[in-house]
Amino acid sequence: MFPRQLSEAAVLEGNIYYFENNVSFGVPGHMHVCVKRADTLLFFSTCSSKIQTAINLSKHFNWDIDTFPVYVANAATNKFDEQQTYVNCNQCYEISVADFVDLMERGEVRLLTGKFSEEDMERITNGVLKSTQIPREIKALF
Repeated sequence: MFPRQLSEAAVLEGNIYYFENNVSFGVPGHMHVCVKRADTLLFFSTCSSKIQTAINLSKHFNWDIDTFPVYVANAATNKFDEQQTYVNCNQCYEISVADFVDLMERGEVRLLTGKFSEEDMERITNGVLKSTQIPREIKALF
């Protein structure tokens, strides 16, 4: 087992994590992207391959479609199983690095292969800033 400091240092912005069905945080059974904006806080947006769901939510709630940036599967970077995956920038979950590492150590969360690029992260930031669902305090971190 790795020393705790190494585990905490390995939690990086752009990493993709799978939250197991028994997870006590986030959305169980879904991928999440790490958006790290402070040493002690992490924000995760749920990823999904159901693009039509994002379109329907956007229309129903009159949310900007840019709050659901879509990414195409890319074997070299994100390793998504589906052809397209969106990130829901209308749902951010906040947790400390220490608590997140605890979830990883308990097997509730696992790191997936691949990483979002800097350009991808800019699109997520844009989505968070355009969201009417994200509190100002969180937006201020972006």
